[in-house]
Order: sequence, then C-alpha cells, then structure tokens
Amino acid sequence: MLSQLYTAVTGWKTTLKDLMRAGEKIWTLQRIFNVRMGVRRKDDTLPKRFLEEPLSEGAAKGQVVELEPMLNEFYAEGDWTTKAGQERKRF
Repeated sequence: MLSQLYTAVTGWKTTLKDLMRAGEKIWTLQRIFNVRMGVRRKDDTLPKRFLEEPLSEGAAKGQVVELEPMLNEFYAEGDWTTKAGQERKRF
C-alpha cells in the first residue's frame, strides 16, 4: 500500500522492495555520518532502566535486556563492524 501511495504522489512506479532499499540506504548514510562525527559502540545504548529492570510482562517477563548480544546482531544485520558500528562495504 505504501508503494502505491508513493507512486500515486510522485508518478514514479515504486515497489515495496524499492522503498525498503531506499530506507536501508538512508539508515546506512545516517550511521556513516554519525561514525564520522565520533559516535561509537559505547554510544549505542538504552536507558539504564531497560538494562537493569526485568521486563514486567510478555514472553520475556522477568528477563533483563542483554545489550551486547543485541548490538552484535544489530551491527551484523546492517553489515557494520561490531567494534565501532562502521559500515563495511555497501557505500
């Protein structure tokens, strides 16, 4: 539906895949900019409460968020280095 709306507004035939790829490029460019401005892995964090208080409901009730494994997975998904979150090869 979003791709149809985009096509209707712009007149450019666009698929959901096109929109997802554009979003991925935007996200990666933002990350590259942030890394160049000095943002590093230590800056990718969550509020202290999320890291210390157990979840109060849902399937993970009673568990505390483990940030390091989550960051590793997040960086791997973006094809970024796990050390600094820098982009590896796309751009």
